[in-house]
Amino acid sequence: MSKEEIEFIINISNKLLQNIFFIVGSIITILTYINAKQTILQPIKTEVFKLQVNKFESILDIFDTQGYLKITKCFKNILFINACSLYDDYAELFFNIEVNRNTRPYTKENIKKTICNIYSMEDMEKYKQFRNKFNDLVSMKKNIQIGNLKEELIYANNLNFWMNYNYRELKITTEYMELLKKIIDVKSSPLLPKEILVLIEEFIEAINKKLNLVVETLNQHSKELPNDYFIEEIVGERSSIFLGIEIKYNKELKELELIANKIVQYIRNYWLVEKINK
Repeated sequence: MSKEEIEFIINISNKLLQNIFFIVGSIITILTYINAKQTILQPIKTEVFKLQVNKFESILDIFDTQGYLKITKCFKNILFINACSLYDDYAELFFNIEVNRNTRPYTKENIKKTICNIYSMEDMEKYKQFRNKFNDLVSMKKNIQIGNLKEELIYANNLNFWMNYNYRELKITTEYMELLKKIIDVKSSPLLPKEILVLIEEFIEAINKKLNLVVETLNQHSKELPNDYFIEEIVGERSSIFLGIEIKYNKELKELELIANKIVQYIRNYWLVEKINK
């Protein structure tokens, strides 16, 4: 073998060894970096997960079985309070009954605020005229002597007025406003995954629709009220009149239950994945 061939082989061997050394060194460096990164980031990841767990627990308090029962009770209270307001209008218009509105379930002590389903100044003016007409008819009725309540409804003018009656003053409980604030507060956390934020937003939109549905349901029900008015039938939450409207309304709450179940299931799946990754 010539001197040139030997030198060529030596050069090739040196370059090969250099490349192997470089590759091995690079691999060691990368592995060291990955290990160091994991070592540094693991405490941060753990702390983030702990904070997420706290938020998830708050969400579960709202949407799990017990929490959802509180939500349905909240909507039942809103429905009942507004139904009482509707029934009292009906009673005052048609029957010789004095309704003390200061002692009714919709007093200021029981509600947070009242929202009128009115969307323009013109609409507001029409509603004011409507309520003024209502008050005039009630005042007129009180000045008329009435015999048997079961046989004598106030004249056709009142009945015609009622057929055009629209309930608009939605009364919202303090309980509902606190619930909504609680949901919005947990939703505002930057630690929550996007998927659960979407579900919570979907739930907020759904409960707003269910509020509007209270007004829609009452207006449908207003034309079906009986000719006889018994005050004890209206006051109680277990009255047959209220139970009928509650059953109809509750059928529309299934959507809320489905979304709440999705939220709970997402959290359970998320915790399971995190546990496996550990």
